[in-house]
Amino acid sequence: MKKILMICAATALLLLVGCSSYEPVVFPFGKTYTYEVSFADGCAVPDTSFEIKMTTSKNKFFGQFGLKYEYFTHDGTPVYVEKTGYTEDKGRVELHPPRMGMMAFTAVVPFPTFSLPVGCYVSSKGSIKVAKSTFTAANGKTIEYAYNQGGVDTLNYRGENIECFIVTGENTNHHKDIGHYHVTYWFHPQYGFVLWKYELPEGKCVWMTLQK
Repeated sequence: MKKILMICAATALLLLVGCSSYEPVVFPFGKTYTYEVSFADGCAVPDTSFEIKMTTSKNKFFGQFGLKYEYFTHDGTPVYVEKTGYTEDKGRVELHPPRMGMMAFTAVVPFPTFSLPVGCYVSSKGSIKVAKSTFTAANGKTIEYAYNQGGVDTLNYRGENIECFIVTGENTNHHKDIGHYHVTYWFHPQYGFVLWKYELPEGKCVWMTLQK
């Protein structure tokens, strides 16, 4: 169930190409993205960090393009392999986030999603039923969420200052039994989701920073 208010350029009316015939541009097939994941108390100095490699694939995953997450400890030891999917067409980009181990909480916040073309302002409310998750507190619950796309910010990525578009989201129910989670995504049309920031109810922040 989803309600969306979207204000875009008039060219959005021409976006009629479906996922089945579209060759992804932002997240092309066969590319690997390396993220550093850091957990920090009070969003300060990280106390835990590890690496996630995200690889795209043309192979279908329940009607979507394929997405694989590989988790590694700080010293490079492999921990998990997770297979899921992503969507990209001329109207939007949407990734299923990593959800294994310490990332299980991502089941209760909006996915990394960006509506195209660049310049869209989106306000959305929806819900998702969590059937089975390693985040056991959410199992069997219907999570309601709010999502907003708008605003820009400049980040330094590999020595280059780039202008990113900001997407924010949160769960809007089950605050007493699950907690109140916030997320911010920084999106760049060439590099994709450059920075992910999760704010957890216990005061921790989780940063996923694109390295390459």
